[in-house]
Amino acid sequence: MPNFKLIGPIQAGPTRSKPKKKKRSRRAKKAKSSAQLTVLRDLGPAQFTRRFKLQNTSSSKDMLLRMCNPFHPAAKGCRCPDGYGMPTLAFQLRSFSIMSIPGSGAGLTAGNTVQAFSPCWPYNTSQVASFAGGSYTWGLTWGTLSPNATLTKIIVTDDGTYRLNCGGMIIRSVQSAAGTTPAQGTIIISKMNARPTANSNYVSGNTYGSDVMVVPLTAGLEVVVLFRPVGMGVTMFQAQSNSTGPTTTSPDFPWDCVIVEVLGASAALGAPVLSIEYVCNYELVVNSPDISLSEFATEGPSLNHFVMDNMSAVYRKMGGIFQGGVTAFAKTASNAVANVVAARLGGSAGLGLKGALLDSIREVD
Repeated sequence: MPNFKLIGPIQAGPTRSKPKKKKRSRRAKKAKSSAQLTVLRDLGPAQFTRRFKLQNTSSSKDMLLRMCNPFHPAAKGCRCPDGYGMPTLAFQLRSFSIMSIPGSGAGLTAGNTVQAFSPCWPYNTSQVASFAGGSYTWGLTWGTLSPNATLTKIIVTDDGTYRLNCGGMIIRSVQSAAGTTPAQGTIIISKMNARPTANSNYVSGNTYGSDVMVVPLTAGLEVVVLFRPVGMGVTMFQAQSNSTGPTTTSPDFPWDCVIVEVLGASAALGAPVLSIEYVCNYELVVNSPDISLSEFATEGPSLNHFVMDNMSAVYRKMGGIFQGGVTAFAKTASNAVANVVAARLGGSAGLGLKGALLDSIREVD
């Protein structure tokens, strides 16, 4: 009979305990941070600056585009990154208006008129009232292009203040391509650095101004006009504008004015000739009477030197009047932002980054 050796029950071997995660001391964290800074310092001054700029470019380029393209979806609600400490409220005014041939007025004839447009509030438009000797005469007062109860309540009734962050117009022809009176005539779009004074003269057919475009008035016409900052005080908050237009005793609004003249259109007295889509992105300081609205006011974005230093450069590259509609303008604005940002980064890195910037901007669009 074989001998069997009795053994005890099988016991599990010793279990391995998970190693405890060592907590990094403050000294270790500080050493790692110092090592990262050493790596950046080893890049050299130019590379260190470029690396720092690249880290801050992504958000800045999007903010630049919002501040310079009023028709961009992200422009709604934009606020100026100048570090203004008080709570503000973003407000987009988007409205439509019809520009018609005046139905009455001494010397006015069918198919011809002039109208001025400004982004100031509430008196932002004026149309000529008479014509004689080759010159028009502006009306006695400025009117409101498209009344808005909210803006009127905050700015006019309760003496709040406002500033424009970006704004523009889309001018479209409402004339038909066929029929007994097909589209015909010309429009002259001029940019002026100041609003014309009420009851002053305006020479018909003039092509002077900071930016001018003469366009055949055809069916399907679409021209984009961008309001551009002029002079000092663009980021200052303004009180309501003067009802009679600028005078020698009241400063004008620090954004330019657009004057549209229609010549020889196939439109009778009182008939519509152009459709005006008006887009302005305002930032408001709400006064105490508007308790309900003041609850929505929040502290604005912190100071962004990159955006504030480069907005004027983007505006210079874009121009002010664009034929081809909103699509053509959007491409121009994207290219301007990409060019300015790449130029600020400088060198081969800046040139190489331009394509990537354009791709990322298209993704935002």
